[in-house]
Amino acid sequence: MKKGICTLYIIRHGETEWNRDKIVMGQKDAPLTGSGVCQAQELGALLAPIDFSAAYTSDSPRAFITAKIVSGARLIPLRKSSQLRERHFARFEGMPSAEYREKNRASLLAKDALSEEKRWDFKIAGCVESDASLVKRVLSMLRRIALIHKGEKVLVSTHGGPIRFLLMKLGFAPYGSLPGGSFKNCGYIVVGSDGTEFNIIIEVHGVSTHESTDKKSRG
Repeated sequence: MKKGICTLYIIRHGETEWNRDKIVMGQKDAPLTGSGVCQAQELGALLAPIDFSAAYTSDSPRAFITAKIVSGARLIPLRKSSQLRERHFARFEGMPSAEYREKNRASLLAKDALSEEKRWDFKIAGCVESDASLVKRVLSMLRRIALIHKGEKVLVSTHGGPIRFLLMKLGFAPYGSLPGGSFKNCGYIVVGSDGTEFNIIIEVHGVSTHESTDKKSRG
């Protein structure tokens, strides 16, 4: 990695009870399942050789606990940020995913009919956080981290939505090609940044484009 480039290891939290039960989570929270804890432990073992100088996490407990497990015995503080949270699903948080899709069928179809540019700014039901808003706040935080930690390796614990839309924004995949559930729990990506540009995708682990939103929860 070039001097002055921060290497960001961006991870998704382990499976939660609401992921398992297919419930829209968003910025609400649910405990990690036993499987979710094991996923975090396995990821921690995989990333054990990485010399992280810092760790940042969404302030959602599921992301914080995952970061704590993955960071292991490293003597680095876990810095929380609300900018790394999952998409805000407003009044739909806590609702079964199938019910969310049914209630918002017309709005989802209306979004699909728009141009890509307009879809980025579209709010489902007029209240769910837009794709553009989600990516903007996450990128803003990642830029801050990269500027602070130039030349260093940093662990960032966040959620499926932010990672999926970051990958699409950076050109890893076409817009709309990574639906909910297509980035696995405790999957991770490695991105290089100078604090301005995010055009270096070094590694991607955890993408499964064959998984449908019908089978997964959002969060």
